Amino acid sequence: MGLDKSDVIVTTARGVHADALAEFALLVMLAHVKDLPRLQREQQAHRWERYCCSELAGKSLTIIGAGQVGARVASLARAFNMEVNAVVNRPSPERRAELFANDVFGQADMRAAVTHADYIVLATPHTPQTEKMIDAEFWAATKPGVVFINIARGQVVDEPAMIAALGNGQIGFAGLDVAAKEPLPPGSPLWSMPNVLISPHSASTAPSENRKITDIFIRNLRHYIDGAPEKMINVLDKARMY
Repeated sequence: MGLDKSDVIVTTARGVHADALAEFALLVMLAHVKDLPRLQREQQAHRWERYCCSELAGKSLTIIGAGQVGARVASLARAFNMEVNAVVNRPSPERRAELFANDVFGQADMRAAVTHADYIVLATPHTPQTEKMIDAEFWAATKPGVVFINIARGQVVDEPAMIAALGNGQIGFAGLDVAAKEPLPPGSPLWSMPNVLISPHSASTAPSENRKITDIFIRNLRHYIDGAPEKMINVLDKARMY
């Protein structure tokens, strides 16, 4: 309590998980667009039957919370020739290059940014302002069958509204690395929904994680000991809490 009013410097691991989380987002998009479940069913049935699937090229992706993680998702998506829209707190046309985005929207225009999206990646921090902001009204603004990927926090989503949208087809497929309550309760309908991929909050976990965190800590500790805190990176904005 009172951390936001203290002079204690807090630093974070921001950016450490960008590669791993972005790769998970691409995994979900590719599994959907190439209909991986069909391939698995056909293999189990020992059935060889040619089929036609779609492609990511030309598809529209909206990234909500395009920080370091979101920018990495965007860079990979652009490599697949997708159209990318970014939703950020401080939008400006000048930020398109750094976010690998075709267009940049503010939070107030979030629903306009998802209207034509084929894929939505949620990468925004959980704060009092973002609590359950992905609600029923949000889904009503999206295309039927949209693919949703949550690599942020489960509390940013109104989970019952998301489950309803999954059930009626408004969300065609969801890749969820997080849940409102973790571990995901055994009785949650998300476990058995055929259009949901559950990841146990592990999409960010990679062998390089601890090394990257240690590198940040050592770098910041050196600056702190040298009396140059202004050179420290990933300093927590204690008002925003990220």
